[in-house]
Amino acid sequence: MVFRLATLLWLAAGVGFACDCIKARAREAKRWSEVVFRGTVVAFRDSDNPHIRGRMVVFRVNRVWKGPVTKEFETVGWVGDSCEAYDPGVLKVGNELLVFAHRFPPYLEYFPVACNTESVRDAMKDIQELGPGKQPNSK
Repeated sequence: MVFRLATLLWLAAGVGFACDCIKARAREAKRWSEVVFRGTVVAFRDSDNPHIRGRMVVFRVNRVWKGPVTKEFETVGWVGDSCEAYDPGVLKVGNELLVFAHRFPPYLEYFPVACNTESVRDAMKDIQELGPGKQPNSK
């Protein structure tokens, strides 16, 4: 419990600041994340939340390893060197990503865990470590 709280505080401290990324093993990153999925970027839209500036990323999901992930799923689409942002260049329509994400109360939106979220092309070892996963929820 203390480790989980420390991890969340560390991640929260990174919002808006540069992130010193240390990539965790996939199983460990899964434990820290609320959702883990493999999906293709299909669109972008403006956030409905006035506290979240910027855009949301819409994914078409094909595999899920953790969480209530549906066939179409959204995350906050920040790009940059924050611990809750995507690396520049990966958020393009058609790109397939392995996404580890979590929420910060009071927000309902999911934020990517930057150090472990990456293109499927670069994440094959992590996907093998995670195992077969399951189909996304239909709703």
